[in-house]
Amino acid sequence: MTRNLSLPRQVYARDCGVCQACFLFTTAPEAHHLKAFVDGGDDRVDNMVTLCRRCHKHVPSDPSKFLDYQRQGGYTWVEGRKYAWDRMSEQCPDLTRSSFLKAYTEFRMGMMLSSMEYRLSVQDGNLSRAAEIEEDIRRRYASLSRDRRKLFDDSMPPLDCILCGF
Repeated sequence: MTRNLSLPRQVYARDCGVCQACFLFTTAPEAHHLKAFVDGGDDRVDNMVTLCRRCHKHVPSDPSKFLDYQRQGGYTWVEGRKYAWDRMSEQCPDLTRSSFLKAYTEFRMGMMLSSMEYRLSVQDGNLSRAAEIEEDIRRRYASLSRDRRKLFDDSMPPLDCILCGF
């Protein structure tokens, strides 16, 4: 079977440049076959998703496990969550895993939504709104204590990645 080289561009356009695992915008998107091409998967748009390099490198090869990988936030957020839990549980012995996961998930969702809104504002030419969103993200980051900021730096994608992609 011959590969259709125009399909990845169609997939990127359909997914608006958003990694379908971590849901952050990526400037270097990669097309991933849900059922691998070498395993007989079709070279069709509906069998492909956009992934960032980090998530694509660690995506499970079994297509049935992709949905769980996606629910967890892909490699970017899974690794960040593991690191953050290790550090936070050391610093705050009273912290329960469920309260940590709830707070981390709320933070992740807020950052992802801000990232999407920022990118769409830039695409629409609404640069004043994009500047407001960027300032809000930077203000949230600056409000973290020095220890929490170090944790953020080590466990989350860099601020520039959140704002404009990897």
